[in-house]
Amino acid sequence: MYILGLIRIGGQLDESVPLPRALARGLAAQKHSGLPLAKVPQNARKASSSFGDDQPGQKHHSGTLDSSSAWCAKKEDTAPWYQLDLGEVGNVAGVMLAARSDCGQWVTRFRVELADSEDGPWTSADDGREFDGPSFANPVRAVFDNGSQLARFVRIMPVSHRNHCSLRADVLLASADPDKPPVIVALGNFSVGDPFEFSTPEVQTDRMLEEQHLAMLQAKLSSLPPKLQHQVASLSTVQGYEKKQLQSQALDEIPVCGLDSSLDSSGGYEIAFMRMLVRWFKHEFFSWTNTPRCENCGSSETKTVGRADPTPEEQHFLANTVEVAACSKCGHQTRFPRYNDPAKLLQTRTGRCGEWANCFTLVCRSLGYEARHVHDWTDHVWTEIFSESNRRWVHVDSCEAALDSPLMYEKGWGKKLTYCIGFARDHVVDVTKRYTQSLEELMPRRTQCSEEELKKALSAISEFALDRSLIQYPEPVAAARRILLSERAAAEATAHLPKVSNAAEEVGRTSGDAAWRARRGELGSSEAAKQKALECSESGLEQAMASDSTMFLVFLP
Repeated sequence: MYILGLIRIGGQLDESVPLPRALARGLAAQKHSGLPLAKVPQNARKASSSFGDDQPGQKHHSGTLDSSSAWCAKKEDTAPWYQLDLGEVGNVAGVMLAARSDCGQWVTRFRVELADSEDGPWTSADDGREFDGPSFANPVRAVFDNGSQLARFVRIMPVSHRNHCSLRADVLLASADPDKPPVIVALGNFSVGDPFEFSTPEVQTDRMLEEQHLAMLQAKLSSLPPKLQHQVASLSTVQGYEKKQLQSQALDEIPVCGLDSSLDSSGGYEIAFMRMLVRWFKHEFFSWTNTPRCENCGSSETKTVGRADPTPEEQHFLANTVEVAACSKCGHQTRFPRYNDPAKLLQTRTGRCGEWANCFTLVCRSLGYEARHVHDWTDHVWTEIFSESNRRWVHVDSCEAALDSPLMYEKGWGKKLTYCIGFARDHVVDVTKRYTQSLEELMPRRTQCSEEELKKALSAISEFALDRSLIQYPEPVAAARRILLSERAAAEATAHLPKVSNAAEEVGRTSGDAAWRARRGELGSSEAAKQKALECSESGLEQAMASDSTMFLVFLP
């Protein structure tokens, strides 16, 4: 159980985070929550401009806090403002701002002006102070330090923004009401058949016995191609996600209440929450690194010039590769360790697809999703989560903020896929079929091993993973889990190829520098896909999906 505030998790209710500290965090998160909202109606709102010249109430001019979109200024509007009319003079204590709900766009800094008449004069709140804006998941209450002011009209003056100048807003009125109490939320597994429980003590395994079992597995794989033998290392990565201390560390970073309060659960709660989670991860938590900023002068004009051996500290955090970038301004060289330790990635919060998928899959497991770490042998990595409501595994690519768009690599990026292998803590499976519309065209490209060799390797690794994951559970629980996995595997094996695509799957790759994407041949499978990819470079696939009503693929015979 966790005690949660509106900003982030207050802390775990166990010995690692004392209850008084958790309560203090929760209380701090609820500061000013007793101030009532004016709930200014849509017809009492104006703006300097609106994207697409939308009228109040239309998609890009719907700035109420419960809006499914937001108010979005025109790109060419250099001095945007958003005005709320209280209808009569009121005692204004501040404003509440939120990000656009269907896309990763929000105001990062803003000022507030007030007036009794729409014609002015306008007075700057707090002597022109610039307030911090909201984050993607969490609204912000901007309360005036100089006290409440009498006014009828309130104007929000954005100073800076992320991706596009968009906001949802309302006015906070002065009140003597106390702050709301902290929110207590119990987190459980999204999957009924997942036996993992955070409250269950971890069982210390016999290290010697584990090494013996691993040696037996390696013996089974010894006659197979080296590529297949090396798949065992990928299994150890996902099994590391089950460490409770690591999951607790991840949970401390996730704004669960903010994500929960913003979602539309009409399509199933676990999918709706995942949609918000992957957007938060892309737009707020993790960042993409083409080349690192110069650690000497701070310039972003750096270029990779080679590689270096990892230091002992970098090796400790599983950085097998270290890239070196030279600054074009000062000549200084900056190291970019490619960390594989998810605990370290929770701190650095940057990288490319390998780091993104590694950290995001941990985040999914910490929230109770059954998750797979999927390796594409043509050089990409992503996540799959099991949807209890849909009874199937669902594709999630955190780099693109993409959900259930498995054909995006083949149809949008133009990739020639070969092998896509999914690693979970208790099974390993070839999931390639889910990511192609023509298995017949794909199969001739699978030349790195025979199909029998692949089947033998995955079967051996999967058996090892299952035995190891169930060692801590009593036999009835272990037996039930084996039956469930067998039933799921049978259903997955007989599932038909995807036939209907959504708009997101017609877009080229949006993550990474455009030149880098082009060199990899992933910018787009067509000129239209390339153009869409360039248009969505900052916001991922949300812009494409916003105009598409297909939320899930249809699998047809």
